[in-house]
Amino acid sequence: MAWRKIVLTGLAEFLPSEPWRRRGLPIRARAGRLTGMGDRVEQPAWGITMPPAGTTSGVQVVMSGALGPAAHTRMRDTLRVALLTALSPEPSSLSVLLTAVTSCDGVLPEELHELAATCARENVPLRIDVSPALLPQLGSTELAPFLRLSDSTAATEPDLAVVPTWIDRATLVIAVAGELDLVTTPRMRDDIAVILAARPLRLVLDVVGVSFLASIGVNEIVRLAHVAADDAMTLHVAAGEHNRRTFELLGLADTLLRVFDTPAQALTAFGG
Repeated sequence: MAWRKIVLTGLAEFLPSEPWRRRGLPIRARAGRLTGMGDRVEQPAWGITMPPAGTTSGVQVVMSGALGPAAHTRMRDTLRVALLTALSPEPSSLSVLLTAVTSCDGVLPEELHELAATCARENVPLRIDVSPALLPQLGSTELAPFLRLSDSTAATEPDLAVVPTWIDRATLVIAVAGELDLVTTPRMRDDIAVILAARPLRLVLDVVGVSFLASIGVNEIVRLAHVAADDAMTLHVAAGEHNRRTFELLGLADTLLRVFDTPAQALTAFGG
């Protein structure tokens, strides 16, 4: 997808005006140069990728460079604008790409903790991509569910695997591995539709291997639950602890969906 870009300079021009945000225009911002004591200092580059109006694309924040005291104000403003955009007009996914960050102080982890807490409260799927060098500075129990280790400084197209395994003539396990986002979720839907033409009576959807579960992926799993109910098929979801937390926060676990940590637990729950 081609993004329209608006290049802004300086903090005063950084925050997009309300009409821009409502229209969902993609905005790219780069910090300007600061002059002091006769030296010209190049500030880190910042970017916010906004979803086009009328789409369900997520919001991506890209940060790079040394995130020290001089970057604190821009860092806070960047994360807040991105969060507001992800919440308007309705929640979408938010990702923060930090693989090009060379160093940071304690403020970045604090801001990410606050962002993670808000995203969890507002049901906004959050993903934070970090480099191995940055991980020790960010690693914590609270942030662990949102962190994704990456050696690449550029986003790559995610891959997806959908593998069916028949347990017996009536019981099927469909294992999904990779990332469920705007690109891959339609592929999963099409693959599963073909597989379910065999009409099993019992189905385990195994998403333990899903490393990133965007809102569109959750919506597809909910749609599959309705399809299963209409076809008199019993559906259990094996989610792992990391994805089970998402279903619990959304109020789906043990209500619309029967969610388990492992495929073995989901199969045992069928009984008989």
